Amino acid sequence: MVVELATIPEFDLPVSTCLVIMLFEALFLLLLQFDEKHISLFAARKLCHAGSGFAMLFLTPRLLVNRLYIYGVVAMSLIMTWSLVPGIPNWRFGALEDPGITIYLLVVGYWYFMEFPIAVLAPIFFADPAGAIVGKWASSQIPNLNPRWIGTKTVLGSAAVLVVAFITLHSPTSFLPRLLFDKQHFSKFAARKLCHAGTGLLMLCLNSKYFINRLFIYGLMVSSLIMTWEVIPGLPNWRFGTYGDVGITVYLVVLGNGKPGWGAYAIAG
Repeated sequence: MVVELATIPEFDLPVSTCLVIMLFEALFLLLLQFDEKHISLFAARKLCHAGSGFAMLFLTPRLLVNRLYIYGVVAMSLIMTWSLVPGIPNWRFGALEDPGITIYLLVVGYWYFMEFPIAVLAPIFFADPAGAIVGKWASSQIPNLNPRWIGTKTVLGSAAVLVVAFITLHSPTSFLPRLLFDKQHFSKFAARKLCHAGTGLLMLCLNSKYFINRLFIYGLMVSSLIMTWEVIPGLPNWRFGTYGDVGITVYLVVLGNGKPGWGAYAIAG
């Protein structure tokens, strides 16, 4: 009996669009490295982890220009992390010879070298930052419900890792890829409403007074508006939206405004 595995979706963007994404990621990394006033060490590390991963989801390893860019980022980051070149500083949010950063970079470099679908690494990109953020927040707000159970790992932080890893894991039964790409099992109507309510539910958990939360929402809003209005050639629109979709545009602007309680509006819509 032959089992047919689900095809892992990839963005097939033109080189010009990939170059724009590379530029934005480079500027993003510079912001994290030098903006000590607005971005804490913790926030910078987690934003780098998840933000770089998010950018890589759009840079298919099948293009040589994408692989060369990733090799350059990996090599430079390893030089910084291991202080191989005198005068080049380490990442301000990393330690000398940081094992976490080193493993992250080696895995990404290997993945691009082998030209594997980068979407498979989504749990690595998002699960760890989610666990750290949820664990840190829960320890300060509801410490009685978030005890440590292994070393510094907390119960709710680990639960967040499990949930995010499950959602982003690519398999024949995964939810997120089907919502975004699976036209066979998710109608446009279902995908639109699930995206609407699911994003609203997420907003209820993200307090707008924290800079890291606002930065995440602004990034989500800008990227979604770029897709909705097809600002960058080759970057597809949401499959459940139309060009210049008024509903999606208003929804994004409302969420970007960050008023308390508007996550409930997002779910109700």
